Amino acid sequence: MPLHSRKINITDSISIHYFRKSLRRNLHHEKRFKRVGVSFSRISWLDKVLRSHRNVASVDRHDDIIFELERRSSEDHLRLICCDEYALGLLVVQRALAEFSPLHIISSGGNWTGYTPEAKEYCLQARIGLFNSTELNGALWKADFWTYHKVDEDGNPEYQYKVG
Repeated sequence: MPLHSRKINITDSISIHYFRKSLRRNLHHEKRFKRVGVSFSRISWLDKVLRSHRNVASVDRHDDIIFELERRSSEDHLRLICCDEYALGLLVVQRALAEFSPLHIISSGGNWTGYTPEAKEYCLQARIGLFNSTELNGALWKADFWTYHKVDEDGNPEYQYKVG
């Protein structure tokens, strides 16, 4: 039977209603988060990662992309901003600091993202952690979190540098 001639029963009607409602809600979230340049899925993913981290005692989120963290081992408070930049540069760092200071950690986004050497150097000097998602997990365990980096097989620092 062709789809257009099929009769819709009450169960189909309810399913369609909830599907449309869910779609509108998701579109609303996507529009809201596009103004800050970060997708709702990126923010939700980071929220889940932070809440499940064993060294994070509590997480509060505000202004869509700002996370307030309380760590267990250091018993300190960190303020993190969620970004979604393939190659997070110095301009984004300075804009984030101008709009949301004080910041302790800037997350560039997923595993495939990174940052420019200039942005990393600036953040190291300012004692601000600048990490992609693979680095963030390790950094949250260190008291001097901003210095965290992976090392290569020779013990040299390995940074997630990208070119914009």
